[in-house]
Amino acid sequence: MVDDKIITSKMKELANLINYELNDISFIKKAMHCQIIHKIGDGKNRKNYTNDSYATLGDAILKFVLTEYLFDKGCDKAEITQKKQTLEDNSTLFNLCNECGIFRYAYNDFYFSDDAPLENQVPHSKHDVYIEAIIAAIYKDKGLDYCKKWIISFFQRHSILFD
Repeated sequence: MVDDKIITSKMKELANLINYELNDISFIKKAMHCQIIHKIGDGKNRKNYTNDSYATLGDAILKFVLTEYLFDKGCDKAEITQKKQTLEDNSTLFNLCNECGIFRYAYNDFYFSDDAPLENQVPHSKHDVYIEAIIAAIYKDKGLDYCKKWIISFFQRHSILFD
């Protein structure tokens, strides 16, 4: 098992990397913990991970924040739909995670992503859930107003959103 002191240290490092001030570290720990959960009835190709619910919540928050941001910029329905689709695209989020090195902080019960042998790799793919899971963790830790500001600032800092 990965030692909790190491997890805590890495999560503080991640928070610093993404310019996020932690209140309760447990949320970001849960967001970055990616252990497979075997559930009866999921079928052979369906996989559930411990951070999937965080990613689902974060995805919904991200859609809302981007929609409101574009609405406030005066975009009409068509513009909001088109621009939001590009901003939240799987490849956009994947590239953002790669650029920031967020994957290095994903972990399972035994390894962090960079330390895992091939057979125990922490999953990440062209649709990575980590930025969405982080958004959910920030929302649960600090609330919607802080989360909205963080998303806009983070996306602007990485040239995904422009003021």
